[in-house]
Amino acid sequence: MSEVNEFLHHPVNDEQRDLLEVLLDNCETLEIEGHSVIITMVQATGFSDELSTLAARLRDFYEPDALFLVVDLGDMIQVVARSTTDSIDVGKVAEALGGGGHSRAAAAHLRGARLKTVRAQIEHLVRIHARAALTVADLMSSGRPQMLDPDMTIIQADEMMRRFGHEGFPVVTTDEEGSDRLLGVFTRREADRAIDHGLGDQAVRRYMRSGEVSVRPEDSIVTLRRRMIDSNWGQIPVVDDGGDIIGIVTRTDLIKLWDEASRPDRRAGELGQRLRQTLNPVQHHLLELIGVEVEQMDYDAYVVGGFVRDLMLDVVSRRALTLDVDIVIEGDAIAFARHMQRKFGGRVVEHKRFGTAKWLLTSDDAPVKLAALLADLNGAGALKDLPPHLDFDTARTEFYTEPTVLPTVQQSSIKLDLHRRDFTINT
Repeated sequence: MSEVNEFLHHPVNDEQRDLLEVLLDNCETLEIEGHSVIITMVQATGFSDELSTLAARLRDFYEPDALFLVVDLGDMIQVVARSTTDSIDVGKVAEALGGGGHSRAAAAHLRGARLKTVRAQIEHLVRIHARAALTVADLMSSGRPQMLDPDMTIIQADEMMRRFGHEGFPVVTTDEEGSDRLLGVFTRREADRAIDHGLGDQAVRRYMRSGEVSVRPEDSIVTLRRRMIDSNWGQIPVVDDGGDIIGIVTRTDLIKLWDEASRPDRRAGELGQRLRQTLNPVQHHLLELIGVEVEQMDYDAYVVGGFVRDLMLDVVSRRALTLDVDIVIEGDAIAFARHMQRKFGGRVVEHKRFGTAKWLLTSDDAPVKLAALLADLNGAGALKDLPPHLDFDTARTEFYTEPTVLPTVQQSSIKLDLHRRDFTINT
């Protein structure tokens, strides 16, 4: 009932209304780990009415991710805290101040303290306990990006950037232990200038932007933005704890994020519901199962192709549906298909040149373990409701060295994989 009470609109009396106006005037908005946090302070000696009602009014008015009221009542300072996200646990903040509560609503009473001191404590504690709303991992292109050797010529680097359609690459060398050592970044802009001045045969290291600017997957978007501004790099390598490069995040990624934030897409929930309505329970559970297994291998999986197109256009009906989907794996699709075959049965046909695999689920290659797992969803009909096969494709980029030949293929991210697909007809 206490949680329900938080969402009830209690009337305010004249004394509360006067205090609310002062609290509104004193609101200070902070951005912490991508969250909006409001702290407002007021001296209100002798005030005896309920403060939680005022906290609810302020929360509804500003809609912050977290809100802290700090009120000096004369004999003590009362802190009322509210949160609208699991990423900021106000209960932990209040507990550190000597109070308590739960993750979304908490309070504390402090004696012998000053308003400014308590305000500084709150900000410090929020910075400690807040988790990033979005992290670099949500934006980055996973997998080792294309990298330039510092001794490569500028002409070679320019050809490589044009081949893969990128504006720049990190310049990397290897230390004695075999780990990556980031030396800088070299962009198409520098390449164009050097070539225009007849310096195309010079080494990349002479004209690159030197530095060791990088981010980690767990870094916040705020941290990423600051690094980009401070360094003026449009491509920031993402490194693991050992310093090895595991991905890259670009200025374009950041711009797209801001655009998406300003135009929230409500279709994601609609597509999820449409997917459940379109697939039979066995098929839907099979996709969920793939999601669980791919996460255990530290990969990512995406459904692509005509099935997604038809789903978005709402032209798929359960009656006519044969589950024919392509699943792109950010990782090794062949290794993942083998994993599924070992764990659930069936048979795998591999195409190593292109990093693809077909997981056969026909009656001749019956995945007995998988059928048993799904039997509780549709009884004995579970096996017949399975698709005849699933196609797993390694996320890849490809280019043609000359007309009419097979492409040269390299493992990449889903972003680069989508670049090679035809959006006018498929995908």
